[in-house]
Amino acid sequence: MADRPRVSLHTTNYNTMPITRSSLESVLSRLGDLDWELVVTDNLSTDGSYEVLREFADRGLPIKVLRRRCNRGRGRRLSLEATRGEIALTFDLDTIYNDAWMRMVAWYLERRPPYALVATYAGCYPRAAVDAVGGWRDFQYWEDVDLWIRLAAQGLLRAYPMKCGENHKRAPAAWEKTPRLYAKMRDTLALASWVLFSAYRRGYAALFPFARGLRRALYYRGVLWAAFLPARLKRWRFCRKGYDPAVMLRPEVFVDLDLVPRSELRPVITDYDTREGVAAAVARGDWGFLPGTYD
Repeated sequence: MADRPRVSLHTTNYNTMPITRSSLESVLSRLGDLDWELVVTDNLSTDGSYEVLREFADRGLPIKVLRRRCNRGRGRRLSLEATRGEIALTFDLDTIYNDAWMRMVAWYLERRPPYALVATYAGCYPRAAVDAVGGWRDFQYWEDVDLWIRLAAQGLLRAYPMKCGENHKRAPAAWEKTPRLYAKMRDTLALASWVLFSAYRRGYAALFPFARGLRRALYYRGVLWAAFLPARLKRWRFCRKGYDPAVMLRPEVFVDLDLVPRSELRPVITDYDTREGVAAAVARGDWGFLPGTYD
């Protein structure tokens, strides 16, 4: 273990109580004698989770807590910029991590490959590779996918479809529902370029027809159309020529590290990951690709 590099764990936080303490302990309890540091960027939480993070930082552990108004992509970037390790580990504070996660980290640190290795709810990244493609960008949703696309284009991405823990999503407060839905629609429309806007429009019309409730039907259509132009501007800003999401589907991207039984691995490609698959889903009335399915 002594020859292993310093690892920089970095993440974001926004109102993750009551899971914050358990999530952080599930990570720290597995680090053993690694040379590590941890930086969290808190998005002005109001539920007490920021205070829990401060408790850990005040114990004298190598933990730094930043407090900024930001989306998840910018928060991850700020967290990483405040670290100095050559290996970056991502995790989420709404997830309880398992032993398989630590086995993946140990595998990565022993071999130190030049590529990023991602799994469900976690990732191992060489800082040099992240810096080479510009790091995380200003997305609230799909911020990791945006980075993976750019890494895969450079041959710097591998995916092992293993669950690294159990995720505990927080139910949004009533006032948060519309901003969250808007952000999901905007970032999904910007990044999921293989899904035509007409498919989203047809999908919401099918799920929320006027005949079943005028207010609800207008609500989803209104948020979708409100997100359309900002999504197109975001796609123009971040996802121009040469930005091809299909690079993540190359066979060489997917690896089997044999850390868990194959029966426990998740499907690596879904029905919604290609334009052809989405067209087939639309034809059979399957609207699983709609904004909100990825969080």
